[in-house]
Amino acid sequence: MTLQVESPNSLTGKQIMAIVIQAMKDHEPTVTELAAEVAKGARAGLKTADIDIRMGPEGFNSEALDEYVSSLADFGYATKRSPLRLEQKGKSLLQGLIEKAYSTKKNEVQQWAKVLGVSVEKLLGES
Repeated sequence: MTLQVESPNSLTGKQIMAIVIQAMKDHEPTVTELAAEVAKGARAGLKTADIDIRMGPEGFNSEALDEYVSSLADFGYATKRSPLRLEQKGKSLLQGLIEKAYSTKKNEVQQWAKVLGVSVEKLLGES
């Protein structure tokens, strides 16, 4: 058995997923699109925590992302799973995760923003 120990300076999987979803907030992304963005970060050398990414016949896929998106829908934070359609309380939840990450792991949030081609302000909901 292998244990993944996160560095205190590393973003959690939930924080990374929140960043990727927020970066794509201008449209309703599918899990495949979200997984492709996480893969982009991994290719750029960013840590992806416990988010597994694999290539499937339809493109990138991730069990962790699929479970996270499903839980957002199951607990009423999203009205639709694929493509993902967030409720206001879901947007607030993700925003809170990103704000907390930015307060303690500013450099990593900035690196993800750069790789995803969005401003930090967009991730923080300021644009």
